[in-house]
Amino acid sequence: MLFASLLPAQQTESAEARVNAQRDELARIRAERDELEKKMSGLQNTAHEIRDEVNLLDKQHDATARMVKSLDQQMIAITDEVQTTTNDLQKSEREASMKRTVLQRRLIEIYKRGPLYSAEVLFSAQSVGQLVARYKYLHLLALRDKGLVHRLDDLHSKIESQQIQLVRLQNSVAENRSQKEREAARLADLEKEQAKNLVRVQEDTKR
Repeated sequence: MLFASLLPAQQTESAEARVNAQRDELARIRAERDELEKKMSGLQNTAHEIRDEVNLLDKQHDATARMVKSLDQQMIAITDEVQTTTNDLQKSEREASMKRTVLQRRLIEIYKRGPLYSAEVLFSAQSVGQLVARYKYLHLLALRDKGLVHRLDDLHSKIESQQIQLVRLQNSVAENRSQKEREAARLADLEKEQAKNLVRVQEDTKR
């Protein structure tokens, strides 16, 4: 039972860790490519051999391809986190629904019995032992009701947090798709540049 209760939290932590790891990887690759682009820009303003340009372009292409792959992996991690959060949210909502039903029943019982019910139960005791037993029962009942209300409050806060998390994840999905489209377009442009450079290299070789 303990293992089962820990599993959802571990899955959430794992999914979040994977998303964060992919974000770090994307940032690292992006920084690497930015540096390559700076070198390429500097190369354009100086005398250089075509092979230097080809080499830098190949490295940019490799970095961009790795970024596209990392974005794919990030999407998988985000999707897993969405599924885990959705499952947790549904579980919280089911529990909250059951707790509300129990609380509503208790409120109806309390209303039907009237405000003097507790006093009547105590005063109708026929012995000290019975009085103590009834007092303990009423006390436990009050504690249970209080715990039920607190649990509902906790669940409502948890549900709100999970809903916010889902919105954040949906935004992450949209951002990931947008980045993927940009990087795929950049990759296509780099491949065109590589093709042009290949032609230039071949022409230089013929001379």
